[in-house]
Amino acid sequence: MSLDQQIGEKLRKARDAANLSSARASALLSISESELHALETGNARAGAILLARAAREFNVEIRCFFDTSKDISATEEDKFLIEATSTSILQGIRHHKTLSKLYETLRESDYSGRPRKIVA
Repeated sequence: MSLDQQIGEKLRKARDAANLSSARASALLSISESELHALETGNARAGAILLARAAREFNVEIRCFFDTSKDISATEEDKFLIEATSTSILQGIRHHKTLSKLYETLRESDYSGRPRKIVA
């Protein structure tokens, strides 16, 4: 399974956990339903901004899209690529003025004690 497919599957699981239809989720993410379907099936690559928006709208932590600890089918190379991609996305968010505040909010929410969904 490719990295895009793994992220797409986790995106779909997060949407399902949030109890959102594909129509409602695509509207929240400002993309078409066909684009959402392509992302969820791994036929399109999700960018950092879209994943940050999805994490916020689906009420999950952004890292849930990259967590392979429970995915026994992931190879070591896949895990390395996912970790590298996750780090790259978070660094990009930190350096983007508009997204840096979102990053800080996400980081604080990890330690706030408020319950958040982690989709695995």
